[in-house]
Amino acid sequence: MQMQFILLLAVLLFSRNMNGQMNFSNLDANGSFPKIEINTDNTTLFAKIGENTKPWLHWNEVPKSIESGNGRSTFKMTVYNNDGIANRTFEISYTIPYGQNNADPSAYIKATYIYRDKRPNKVLEEHFKLIQ
Repeated sequence: MQMQFILLLAVLLFSRNMNGQMNFSNLDANGSFPKIEINTDNTTLFAKIGENTKPWLHWNEVPKSIESGNGRSTFKMTVYNNDGIANRTFEISYTIPYGQNNADPSAYIKATYIYRDKRPNKVLEEHFKLIQ
């Protein structure tokens, strides 16, 4: 009976995630990426441009569910952006706790920049919380 309840709760949380938009805000006010939006079929990464927060990169995919077996639903994806300045790899993940754990959903981005000029490569790691 308890296993059925846990499975039902996991399905409900997953369906809640799939039905709407999830907005995550960076925990660091001075972080490189102030916000992430994950919809049912796309992901948008925001950047600070001047004084404003604006959409920067957009992908027509969302993080996929990864079985973690540790009381949480984890979703991950890796996406790429290449332009004349750098080759960028973004590893995006978010976690939804369930069961007895009352922690809020959280997200994480690891961005790796490999510059095409003489600048050194750069790795950024940002942590986010769900905007309610």
